[in-house]
Amino acid sequence: MLKKIIYILVITIMLSGCTPENQSNSNQNEEISSLNTQISSLQNQINQLQNDANQTSSKISQMNKSYALFTPSSKGYSTINANVGTFVVSLDSLSKYANGYRATFSIGNPNLMTFNGIKVQVQWGEAYTPDKNYSDWIRSLKSEEIDINKSLLPGVWNKVTVVISPATSKETGVIFLSLVTNIVYLTPDLRVSTS
Repeated sequence: MLKKIIYILVITIMLSGCTPENQSNSNQNEEISSLNTQISSLQNQINQLQNDANQTSSKISQMNKSYALFTPSSKGYSTINANVGTFVVSLDSLSKYANGYRATFSIGNPNLMTFNGIKVQVQWGEAYTPDKNYSDWIRSLKSEEIDINKSLLPGVWNKVTVVISPATSKETGVIFLSLVTNIVYLTPDLRVSTS
């Protein structure tokens, strides 16, 4: 597309040298103005395509479900594929706390093992709107990694509370949650051996 514009500009310049001297400069000025308008329009289209590509990339990465996305009015749960298993997560509450917010999550452990050594990664910021540049919006998110000093017991909802700070109500328009654990406990085999 850019090559086409450059080609048009070169042809225009070459033709302007071949025209009779009595031709008015107004035709040339109109052509240049028209080309500038086309260039500006193409630049806007390129910017929109870049923004669309960034959004698509983010949607593809969310398909991996390595994080859950919540808004203050979120209902229900999401799944997260962590480094050692899948978890089910819901946002139970979000309340004002000091210079930020306290978010309470229920993390369901559908696995048959207990997990310890949990690190929760929380990102938060203003909700995305189409008029924002997606890359700039992603960079504007605040984040924090928090160590959770409790076990995620198997087969139950485990309550986890984190403080999102600093944050205003507008800056909690979207909350991302991911988790990593590095300690797994399995119950020893208590069956009677027949050998």
